[in-house]
Amino acid sequence: MSKQILGLDLGSNSIGWALLEAHEGKPDKIIQIGSRIFTKAVEEKTPVPKNVKRRNARLTRRVTQRRARRKLRMLNYLIKLTLLPPELIHNPEPEKILNGLGNPYTLRAKALDHALTPFELGRVFLHLVQLRGFLSNRKILLGDMADDPDVQDVLAELEAEADTSNEQAKEETSFKADISQLRAAITDSGYRTLGEYLSSLDVHDCQRNRIRNGGHLRTDRQMYRDELNLIWQQQSQHHAVLTDTVKEQLADIIFKQRPLKLNSDRVGQCSLEPKNKRAKIARLECQRFRYLQDINNLQYINHSGITTTLTSEEKHRLITLFESTAHVSFAGIKKALQLKGVEFNLENGSKKLKGNLTACDIRKQLPDWDSYDNAQQLALVEDLLTITKKSVLKNRLITHWRLSPHTAVQLCLVEFEAGHSNLSLKAINKLLPFLQQGQIYSAARVGAGYGYEMQDITPADNLGTPPETTNPIVNKALHELRRVINAIIAEYGKPAAIRIEMARDLEMNTQRYQDYIKQQKRNTKANEDAQQAYKEEAQRTPQLGLSQKAGKTDKLKYRLCQEQKATCIYSGKSITLAQLFSAQIEIDHILPYSQSLDDSYMNKVVCFASENHYKGQRTPKEAFSGHTRINGNKYATA
Repeated sequence: MSKQILGLDLGSNSIGWALLEAHEGKPDKIIQIGSRIFTKAVEEKTPVPKNVKRRNARLTRRVTQRRARRKLRMLNYLIKLTLLPPELIHNPEPEKILNGLGNPYTLRAKALDHALTPFELGRVFLHLVQLRGFLSNRKILLGDMADDPDVQDVLAELEAEADTSNEQAKEETSFKADISQLRAAITDSGYRTLGEYLSSLDVHDCQRNRIRNGGHLRTDRQMYRDELNLIWQQQSQHHAVLTDTVKEQLADIIFKQRPLKLNSDRVGQCSLEPKNKRAKIARLECQRFRYLQDINNLQYINHSGITTTLTSEEKHRLITLFESTAHVSFAGIKKALQLKGVEFNLENGSKKLKGNLTACDIRKQLPDWDSYDNAQQLALVEDLLTITKKSVLKNRLITHWRLSPHTAVQLCLVEFEAGHSNLSLKAINKLLPFLQQGQIYSAARVGAGYGYEMQDITPADNLGTPPETTNPIVNKALHELRRVINAIIAEYGKPAAIRIEMARDLEMNTQRYQDYIKQQKRNTKANEDAQQAYKEEAQRTPQLGLSQKAGKTDKLKYRLCQEQKATCIYSGKSITLAQLFSAQIEIDHILPYSQSLDDSYMNKVVCFASENHYKGQRTPKEAFSGHTRINGNKYATA
């Protein structure tokens, strides 16, 4: 009986399809073929998802709205204290009244030495609320503990050791450099505060720089805190309304920062325990669950091609390594297992494997971490991940865990690995004992009682709406795939099987996609250069009888020859273009294809045909090691 098989080639902006008729499982007839081209879900000039502009605009609106609410809250509070005129309430043009009270920068400078009127003082406070300076992410992380005296020394140490390897860190470093220059300018000019310095600038210069955090003049939050304190010292002597309670309330309105957090509704459900939420990946249980899967899946292949599974003793040695190392290299694994000349099955997929990142982060700040038993370690990590108020966490670490204030602050500043596991803590705790016994995930799942029972599924007549993912490129491809398959079903009926080949660029993140595009452009340029060189050589040496267009092999020869600096890889002789595009030069597999089945670009070189024939189905070491060249092309045993 014949069946229909649908083959799909799914890419980031195209879908190729072929509907085949098959007898006894073997395709023997093409029913129809086609392709669908659709626009990419990224910008044309830069591989950035198209929703980035919309997201950035939304974030800008959110910041603007929060600043407006903050300013309105301050306005109402100052009117209540009679520090601003009540006419400002619901006034469509409040700027006219505020500007009539005086230039805010001039008033901020005057407030350091002279008594201001109540409305002038209110104008100063209202101005501070909308210009409050840059605050680093690390200080946002501290939350209500940012002003703690124990924190200042720790922050200074961390600033000196700051990592500037990623883009966000580089941007923050640039901000800090500009802020340091501004502080130096204020000090060198003999001014005490930012406001006093800005009041001395030319009016047009102020307008050009806009004297805002987003302009060329970058300020930090501490500048405004220091200025508020100096103004308060002077003005509290002249205004009875300026009590400690009022100062605390004003500081809260001006400086309070919304803490960074992930909404709980964004956390998915566990696939094995649907009633439970997924566990934070930073939990020790999740960290061990992850690296145990890697260890149990590891196999190594020796030079004879024999695949060997790790013994229980070898797995325990690796557990010790993964517990103490954040990112484990395969060189480190081989050293720990005392293996040489082997290759691991996971080695091609990743350069390094993740160890217990949480334990390594804590160990840096708490050297006694390894002296804690397993229950204590779990309890400490539970506190670090669940107590969100930093002042409460610091107090807990000092009083309950008996840590020094310095160590407590260091632990409060640790930024653990973000994200969530695919499973809940309940499911992971059920699976861990079986993984610790050396079982792979599928066996551990059966042992834990989850199994792989077949579920009754009611077949649908066509594909429904695909699930949404966090990758806009994947989302676009899935929706286009649905359109193609449903159209084929409507025309030819439901196929018996669907086989999909996914393009590599479909699942790439932005950085990998950028690298991929750059590599594609380099390859295109290399092929264009090869075509041009071939064309010029065909015109220069017509006796070769070269065609007008370079073939795939000719282009590959040229690219390899360029990388080898026009030299035969085996004889060391120079290669001319005339020789390159003739039968004198051949492409050779470094590791014989018959043995390695490796037809990749990295396994190919160009060489003279005579050298290739002598090498035969041998590796370069087998063919040329221990031999010397005589009479130009012949070899003799040394």
